[in-house]
Amino acid sequence: GTAVPWFGAITSQTEYQTTNPQLRDLEGEQFSEELQLIGDSFDGDLEWLVGAFWMKMEGSEFYPNQVIGANPDWPEGAVGGPINSVAQEGFLQWSPNAEVTNEAWAVFGEGTYTFSDMWSLTVGARYTVDDREMTAMNFAFDSTFPPIPESFTFHCAMRDANNAYLPDDACSRTVDETFDSPTGRVSVNFTPTDDHLLYLSVANGYRTGGFNMRATNDFTLQPFDEETVLNYEFGHKADWELGNFAAVRTNLAIYHQEYEDIQKTVSATNPDTGNFETYTINAAEATIDGIEFDITIAPTENLTIMLAYSYLDASYDSWPRDVLLPGATDPVTLDYSQADFLYVPENTATANVSYTLPLDPEYGDISLNASFYWQDEMITNDDPWLWPQLGWADDDLAAALDTIETDAYDVWNFRIDWRSVMGSGIDVAAYVNNAFDEEYVTGGLSVPEDLGIVANTYGPPRTFGAALRYNF
Repeated sequence: GTAVPWFGAITSQTEYQTTNPQLRDLEGEQFSEELQLIGDSFDGDLEWLVGAFWMKMEGSEFYPNQVIGANPDWPEGAVGGPINSVAQEGFLQWSPNAEVTNEAWAVFGEGTYTFSDMWSLTVGARYTVDDREMTAMNFAFDSTFPPIPESFTFHCAMRDANNAYLPDDACSRTVDETFDSPTGRVSVNFTPTDDHLLYLSVANGYRTGGFNMRATNDFTLQPFDEETVLNYEFGHKADWELGNFAAVRTNLAIYHQEYEDIQKTVSATNPDTGNFETYTINAAEATIDGIEFDITIAPTENLTIMLAYSYLDASYDSWPRDVLLPGATDPVTLDYSQADFLYVPENTATANVSYTLPLDPEYGDISLNASFYWQDEMITNDDPWLWPQLGWADDDLAAALDTIETDAYDVWNFRIDWRSVMGSGIDVAAYVNNAFDEEYVTGGLSVPEDLGIVANTYGPPRTFGAALRYNF
């Protein structure tokens, strides 16, 4: 089944749909400082940098949103409960509705020692501390899904430690956590000529943990842990001269990444409450292998051609996940390592051609630009391997399976710039993006197993415009 996503606030506390939408309110303030000391030692053979960083951010988000049910008959031979009620009638919630305070500090240093004209070694290290605090104040319609949708009650969705709803006038819970991690990088660099660089590096990275702003109870209020990655990379950067034809620059990177506690946003049934929610969890382990290559060709000073290609192979090595299956009362632990990475294309390619007209400088600079982007299919759901076990009718299963992969697509953009028009300080430009009006999916929400909903987010249609700028 499908549903049409709408966004809006309620007009009364007995209506679960509205045609009087209220806009999302997102606010934030951030202040940061960084201090760096740069120098060299050993007669310039060692170039080094040390420093410290501090950041504080305060923000809030109020996001009233609703989904209007579009398929009252889904699923056939119904399993009832949340799936039927949402597929038929939709839902409304204020979620995320939260305030956050994030503070971070770090100390870091890096140095490159040059052994000879060809060999150098780079070593860097950083220690980071992140303090996270969140106050969640989410509201939603009563998720017990009574038989008559009009009897739904819009109320505080936050629950106390005993899983009881908090009162509407005290609808908030505050949680905080501190995360920290050392990270570092080692790179061996080889420059056989001034035009070529080969490098081999090993680095570990860190993404701080945090909280789910849509959280409602102890299960979703618990923090998700920091994510770490160990990255091995080999690269080659080079400038070439193709006789008198063109100057060429190439960049190649081949990498292997090993993730621990990779952060994963899921939309699923809360195993503690039986409610459908969106929250971030930590999948145990994942591996990503990839290749990136780009080439820039300049046949003349006026013409530049750029081509790029990327290949990505991502897989979960281990992901034990607690899941509440439809109709069950207790969660079970399933092995989700067979799941695909969602909305991640395996292959992407880009191209760009830029040409500057050979005009006298007194007329200004006129450049023409054409760009192209292509990517292949993307997987939209973690659970297709599980659906045949849920007892769906054959037609419903087939309809759901038809939604698990988006189509490949390509987008063309064109632009013309005239800078310093007739020697003045005026710049003008005109452009058309997605010139051939390609319809393509960039993301979405696929939860037929929980809500009977598959919703797609589409990229912008053909757009065109102009720009005017004056340089003082």
